[in-house]
Amino acid sequence: MILLKKINDKDGFSLVEIIIIIALGGIILTAVFSSFSSGIRNFYFTEEKSATQREIRFLTSYIAENIRNSTRIELVSDYNEALDSGEAIIGFDGAEFKYRDNSGTDRTVIEFTKTQTVSFELNTENNSPDSLIINIGDVPREIILNNFSSTSANDTDQYIKFKK
Repeated sequence: MILLKKINDKDGFSLVEIIIIIALGGIILTAVFSSFSSGIRNFYFTEEKSATQREIRFLTSYIAENIRNSTRIELVSDYNEALDSGEAIIGFDGAEFKYRDNSGTDRTVIEFTKTQTVSFELNTENNSPDSLIINIGDVPREIILNNFSSTSANDTDQYIKFKK
């Protein structure tokens, strides 16, 4: 009898208890949401950085494969410059990295997702091996050149004209 009376005598939650539960729930949800949004932001930042690094690595490899054993390299400012037999030109046109050779092949090799500032620089100092320095944003990449002779009047430019 006493047990039944106690069960039936329950009044429920007071207003203060409900407010405390709602406040604690709000604090917990705020902490969870903050942690989640921070993780999402970090993921997108890392993904963007990874994509840029992947593009730079691809670009450097592509240039190295095409010009490393070139017999002549010239830095030029016009992509549509006339090409002689065995010559090709590579470089940037806006966010597109393009390749064109004298046989008529003209293609976009890669299109950067983020526009990068890119310039090419020939290093032909006597105390170091001949090399091509690719400045992508603030990151310089160097490619050592074999069997090389420079006919370039410019030390820095936008396109690389080379003889295969």
